[in-house]
Amino acid sequence: MPRSLRDRVLALSERQQLALLFGVAFLLRLAYGLTRLELPEINDMGVYDDLAMSIINGTAYTSALEPDFRSFRAPGYPYFLAAVFSFFGHAALPVVIIQSALSAATCLFVYAIGRDLVNRFVGLVAAGLSAVDAEMIHWSRELITETLYIFLLVLLVYTFNRMRRAPTRGWGVAVGLLLGASALVRPNVLLLIPFLALYGWFGFDIERRQRLILAAIVAAIFCLVLTPWTVRNYRIHDAFVPIATIGGSSLYGSVPPEAKPGQEVVVWRFLERGLHILPNGYDMMYRLFGVPEPPSNLAFDPAEFDEVALSNQGRDHYLAYVRDHPGDYARLLITKASLIFNPLPPVYAPITRSDFGFGEADVIVRYYVCAFILVAFVFGAVGVVSTFDLRSPALLLHAVLAYHIVFQLLFRPALRYFLPGLVLCSIFTAAGAWALRNWRSRLAENPESARPRMATAGVLALAVLANSAYQMFGLRGDIVAHDWSVIVRLFSS
Repeated sequence: MPRSLRDRVLALSERQQLALLFGVAFLLRLAYGLTRLELPEINDMGVYDDLAMSIINGTAYTSALEPDFRSFRAPGYPYFLAAVFSFFGHAALPVVIIQSALSAATCLFVYAIGRDLVNRFVGLVAAGLSAVDAEMIHWSRELITETLYIFLLVLLVYTFNRMRRAPTRGWGVAVGLLLGASALVRPNVLLLIPFLALYGWFGFDIERRQRLILAAIVAAIFCLVLTPWTVRNYRIHDAFVPIATIGGSSLYGSVPPEAKPGQEVVVWRFLERGLHILPNGYDMMYRLFGVPEPPSNLAFDPAEFDEVALSNQGRDHYLAYVRDHPGDYARLLITKASLIFNPLPPVYAPITRSDFGFGEADVIVRYYVCAFILVAFVFGAVGVVSTFDLRSPALLLHAVLAYHIVFQLLFRPALRYFLPGLVLCSIFTAAGAWALRNWRSRLAENPESARPRMATAGVLALAVLANSAYQMFGLRGDIVAHDWSVIVRLFSS
């Protein structure tokens, strides 16, 4: 009898399976990327393009879309673009090809992490999920930090796990380099360090002296990677700015703005869209989205602008809100927690060049993403519970996932910012499928341990489903109804 496709794939060697996986992932991303090969002129992507060209031309590190800032954006991604443009010219195609390859390679490292931390089945399923992840595919086309950052983060987790298995100084140097490179692409990696440090201290089965040596090596290399840019920032601002000044503004934008008279701010909508004008009246959104001048009633004075002071003002406003409105802040955290696990991606808007590019058919992709994320969350809840063990190397993944949840709670939750955690969550999703596949044998072998875990996993999965129903039909019922009318019209025609 002819063998099924599944049997043929399983019959391949590991190297052949990985080659097939990389090929499928790369072709999916490249095919999608070729649907729109344009250099961006507005929004964050336009800023990164401007910054890359400023590096190549040797001019000040600034963008026409954010002309008053010199250190607002981290330099990692602009330097990556500058390297690509220097070799291949100022065009979108080489960026799409390279980012497609990086995203496909990310799937291979997801496989390796799943294999090493759980088993080969989990690695293959997790890598397969990453290969067909529509959000990963989408952002591999865009000139923005997601693809490079996710690649570096997944590689960092893989390397950190290798250092646990072989605690040599060479692996310590590699971890320090990757940690520094990741931070230069996304400064929020600085918040990940305590999670990695706790795991390294309690999860490494080595002598205390060896732990201290490894920690010192990682810290030293990390600081060496950051030092040139930190020194550059000090010379410009006469202030200590490790990487970028965006942090305070991001904190400021994560708490609700003051409502205008007669207008009530809907918190969940605010968190998805952002409604702030920065503390001193500066609003970059007008330039970012193609409007040349901000309204004349803003308090911004270019002659008195100080981006470090602006960042400090944003941070102080955030801390004051937490201190003065503890009840409101607690409710805000609950709202953010619910939004983190919202499976329906925001409505894509062509004006910001953040749509999928298929016109009305974008709605079909959105609900593919929705179904994908819902499956990832439900099975991921089972995987988180089934793999949790303070003595297990899988605790590293728990730490990284916890970091991404904490990051979303502190700042403004968005699917794009949660995507790195979601990619690594695919390992938990696969582990959840493995656990459900073998639940009878686990129950028979150790009923006293298996039953509480199964009950906990069931409660988490039901909570995810309930939150998803609330997000989709409670908060977004009008959007869902409109989307499905479009889907019915598309298929009926």
